[in-house]
Amino acid sequence: MTGPYPNQGLYIGGNVGNFGVAAGPNSTVSQRYVAATAATDDLGARLDELAGLIRANQEAIEDWEYALGDLDDIRALVGRPRPDRPRLRDTLARLGNRVVAALPVATAVTDLAVKISTVLK
Repeated sequence: MTGPYPNQGLYIGGNVGNFGVAAGPNSTVSQRYVAATAATDDLGARLDELAGLIRANQEAIEDWEYALGDLDDIRALVGRPRPDRPRLRDTLARLGNRVVAALPVATAVTDLAVKISTVLK
């Protein structure tokens, strides 16, 4: 590299905290924190759709009422400023086990889990 600053790379190893890092001349850091509740509108719509799927496939789901209860738990958890991630993970897994006999519902639960993981980054 040519110029007065030959190495402008940044290498980070090990554990890095939740803070901004800037390197090089005139560098700045901009951080933005967004609460998990900001994206719950779309999540709420997905939960409503999933509840409809569970009701539509209740003949194939042995404990469909409990599955709806799991959805209520998930809705409450993602609505918190700091969701309890292990509890959310366990509730999603339990819901997935309950609906495994109904493929469209099981697929929707998987999609919901992916959506939640992207929203709660």
